[in-house]
Amino acid sequence: MSAVNPLTWTLRSIARIEGPDGLRKPRLTEPGHVKWHRMRRRLDWIDFIELLHEDLAAAFPWPYDLGRWQTSPLSALTPKTAEELVGEAARPDDSDALTFLRTAARALGLPAGGNIADLPRVASHQKVLELASGRIAFQQVQAHSDLAFHEQFTFVADSDAERLLIGLASVELRSNPPRILSPAELRQRHADGQRFDRILGIKGHTWAEAHADQLKLEVRWT
Repeated sequence: MSAVNPLTWTLRSIARIEGPDGLRKPRLTEPGHVKWHRMRRRLDWIDFIELLHEDLAAAFPWPYDLGRWQTSPLSALTPKTAEELVGEAARPDDSDALTFLRTAARALGLPAGGNIADLPRVASHQKVLELASGRIAFQQVQAHSDLAFHEQFTFVADSDAERLLIGLASVELRSNPPRILSPAELRQRHADGQRFDRILGIKGHTWAEAHADQLKLEVRWT
């Protein structure tokens, strides 16, 4: 994963949930963190971050269930760095969702380019495999109300960073949990004969391009 702390992006995502749409009452973004200081006792800022994620993990396993990560993003934290992450994430963020996801991709070392909007429209009956960490599916679902992120799309991810970005996209859409395969699971399903109506990807995913070539997948790249 990129040297950027991935909790920067899960926390920024939580802050966006606590925004004007009122999905969740302010905790991360509460001025002065009054409620936290009232109840924290011996708890520190690492505990605060962990509790914020636990509260959302059932609804959005990715990105908030930190137990699913191959490498826990909490492991390298100190109370001081945790407090700094909280302070940074609580700043106002008025970026639109596409910009938020593109910026996160770039920070996490994932392909952030591609003319995603130029890809052909996915039909509501089609099943799609995405090799691009959720940004293509997000754009399609946001643009077309008859599509569902968790129904039409299956994702392949080879790292915590990729699964994180897919999770961030699902949160922005308030979607049910996405279907995410590992490359090994993709190979097994391909061997078992599972096929998709469309396969979409963004150039720059080295492992994705290699797997597409190995499995002879007909991918529409952008």
